[in-house]
Amino acid sequence: MVGERSGPFGDRLRRYREAAGFSQEELAERAGLSKNAIGALERSERRRPYPDTLRRLAAALGLTGADRERLAAAAAGRGDPPSGSSPTAERAGPATPALPAPAEPLIGREREGEEVLHLLGQPEVRLL
Repeated sequence: MVGERSGPFGDRLRRYREAAGFSQEELAERAGLSKNAIGALERSERRRPYPDTLRRLAAALGLTGADRERLAAAAAGRGDPPSGSSPTAERAGPATPALPAPAEPLIGREREGEEVLHLLGQPEVRLL
C-alpha cells in the first residue's frame, strides 16, 4: 500500500495472518488485542511487541515450532532461525509456549534452550 511502512516483524505477522485467512479484526479478536494494535504492528509503528503480545499472536494464529520461532526472531530483530518450512507448514495441534528473547545472547546454551522449548511443548509438563 502507498505510504505504509513495514519491517521484518510487520511483514511476517501480515503473511501469517493472511495465510490463516484472518482479517486484522479477526486476529485482534482471537488474540485479545485491538485492531489498532494489529495494524500498528503490521505497519511497524510498533516494532518490538511485548512477550505476552507475541504469545497471544502466535497462539491465535496457531503457530508452532519453527513458525513460532520465526515470529519471535522477527520480533527480537533477528533473522530467521535455521529451517526451511513455509508459514503454514507447521500449523497443527495446540500452540506451544514461546520463551521471550533473552536481553543478552545465551552463548553456548543452544542445546539447553532447545531442551527447554521441547519440555514446554509437552502437555504433561506444567512447571519447569
